[in-house]
Amino acid sequence: MFRTNQWMGASSLVVLLAAGMACSDETAPRQNGFGGFGMASADGGGQPPMPPGPGCTATPDCGGCTTCPERCFCLGNNGPVCQAICVDGVTSSGTGGDPGAGGAPPMGCASASIESELLPSNILFLLDRSGSMNCNLPPLQTSADCEADPVPVDPTQPTKWDVVTAGLLDAISQLPPGSSAGLTYFSNNNVCGAQSSPNVPVLPVDQPQFDTFTASIASTTPRGPTPIIGATILGYKHLHEQARLPGNNFVVLITDGADTCDPEQATTLIQAEIPKARSVNIRTFAIGAPGSENGRALLSSIAWEGGTANDPGCDHSITASDVGDCHFDMTTSVDFAADLSAALAAISGNTITCEFDIPPSPDGVMVDLGKVNVDYFPGGTPDPMPILQDTTQDCAAGAEGWQYSPDNTKIVLCGSICDTVKSDVDARVEIVLGCETVVVR
Repeated sequence: MFRTNQWMGASSLVVLLAAGMACSDETAPRQNGFGGFGMASADGGGQPPMPPGPGCTATPDCGGCTTCPERCFCLGNNGPVCQAICVDGVTSSGTGGDPGAGGAPPMGCASASIESELLPSNILFLLDRSGSMNCNLPPLQTSADCEADPVPVDPTQPTKWDVVTAGLLDAISQLPPGSSAGLTYFSNNNVCGAQSSPNVPVLPVDQPQFDTFTASIASTTPRGPTPIIGATILGYKHLHEQARLPGNNFVVLITDGADTCDPEQATTLIQAEIPKARSVNIRTFAIGAPGSENGRALLSSIAWEGGTANDPGCDHSITASDVGDCHFDMTTSVDFAADLSAALAAISGNTITCEFDIPPSPDGVMVDLGKVNVDYFPGGTPDPMPILQDTTQDCAAGAEGWQYSPDNTKIVLCGSICDTVKSDVDARVEIVLGCETVVVR
């Protein structure tokens, strides 16, 4: 049965260009570094207190912020003492404050608001339907035996095609609302054919779309060679030139081999085509099923250049065709079905990003990236929780707060605050433009 994860609901983004902001603790040193991120209420003004964040100690008052004492938030840092920001829990307005004092920016920074939602995710699955997918999994059938005769040695046992398609359907059924997905097989003509138009168009994943996936897979039989490079390049072409979908775009490549059609084009794919795809907001995941041992170098490079490497220290050196581990390498898996499900779940989680477009300024002036701040309003409450900027490490490396996307076109929430916002069905995030950016130590 088709299932969805309901984490997002009506979460939205409000870009606040001129709401009055909170006053700051003028006794605190300026926050111009980075560390942890946490918040606590000190004198909630009738509101229940919130627990302090990592390394954060709640204080009995707002540390000298006396002009708007209704609510305090404690912003964590690397030490035992936290800086307090006083915020009016009803109107999010104050009467001044030093923007360099380590708290919220002063009021009167802007004059309009623009509302948006979290960016949707669009996923194009590229599925290998070469003849070797007909084989049983190791150890029942080795890769060498499969290459020599690509038919199952035991027809009563699952083939790689059976396991991969079952796992894929399960993953698609659990994509969250707002996700779109499509499917392209390679080859498409039992020789080295590849195509840009998907067999299943990239559309929102609802019950009819899931039924289309199911029917397409049921009517498809593995046969022919493995044109990985051609299929990947044409997948990029579709997402960029034909589909033109709003949001974040992803290609998920699933194969049990190396490219057997145009291996000499690997350098072009890695050095030219994937970087071009990244430049237009297309990221690429790669899953290597049993049989892809000699494709490790290619798949690892695809994941690395595609922006989805599973570890910053992974090997993408291409020293040999069977060396590389930046992708999901399942060639030695002892439970391929379980490991594939885990990989697809991880990919699904990584495509559900906490990203928001930075809107253009209403007056047409370019947004000053040094004057952007972010507040999170927990669902059902009018009280803002400041999210401070973290620029010292990548989201994947443990950043806590927010940062810009590599092309400076999006706000990205990192770490625990991303999980918090995603799980809050009534979350609201406000981006304040025109006030000096506040960061934590």
